[in-house]
Amino acid sequence: MPLTERQKSIRAKPSLIKTFTETPEPGIYPGVPFAKYLACKHLSQSVIKHGRRWQQLGSMRALKYAWDRGVEPTDAMNQGSALHCCWLEAMDMLNRFVLWAGASRRGKEWEAFKEQNCDRIILTQAMWENTQQMIAALKERQFIINHRCPVEQIETSVIWVDGPTQLPLRMRVDVADSGAGKDAFLVDLKSTKSVRPRDFQNQAFSLGYHIQAALYIDGWRASTGEDRKFKLLAVESAESWDVAEFDLDADLIGAGREEYQAVLAEVKYCLQTGVWPGRNLQPVKLSLPAWVTDDGDSSLVIDGETVEV
Repeated sequence: MPLTERQKSIRAKPSLIKTFTETPEPGIYPGVPFAKYLACKHLSQSVIKHGRRWQQLGSMRALKYAWDRGVEPTDAMNQGSALHCCWLEAMDMLNRFVLWAGASRRGKEWEAFKEQNCDRIILTQAMWENTQQMIAALKERQFIINHRCPVEQIETSVIWVDGPTQLPLRMRVDVADSGAGKDAFLVDLKSTKSVRPRDFQNQAFSLGYHIQAALYIDGWRASTGEDRKFKLLAVESAESWDVAEFDLDADLIGAGREEYQAVLAEVKYCLQTGVWPGRNLQPVKLSLPAWVTDDGDSSLVIDGETVEV
């Protein structure tokens, strides 16, 4: 497949292509196997989001746990992983996934199957059929047709150092398309229950997609000198498997940047002190929940401040 000018320049300069280790040097690493990327010890957006203070979604303690031990995947996360692999790295499907054809996930047969396939993600029949439907829906999307990318631009691992904190960071870009200027995108693929704008907007904020967007834009700029826009390509994981593109505005990306920078500053402090605080730094005063008082108001008082729940 044809290479972009930047890819040609990288290939012409072997010094820019470094070995990807558990603590790799800053740079762009195409073609890194997913398992090897996960073994990298640097902070990623998924770990950083565990430290969000918004609505007490996270804490430094939760971030440290996720950083050290990883995150136990849910069915939704496994479905999303299958979508990514099937769409972007189809040749790796058999290495990373296996199909469970049983009626239910319990009993001796299921436990034996889990043990035999402990190094792969197990998909149910329904999950696999959903994945196929999502892939079919993506193939019909005009954006996909217009932005076909060479394999060198798919699942690119990037390592850089955050300026203010000097913490090494990592990211894995689903697609860095070959556009230029205003048409240059970093594209991230998401599975979702609904692509209705209001529904997806709520999902995007609660799951911190704006944090990921800001981090990826900043990481790509730090690594390449290029400014890229960030686009979410969302596909529904159930009928009617609708597909939609979402562009994040400057205010939302700015909010994401503030959040991730605040988390990194806390991480740096925790590394210096060895203390990783939990959610509640002060005693919490409880009040009657809304379902008891039936007045539609349920809140907690934390350190003198009322938080709606």
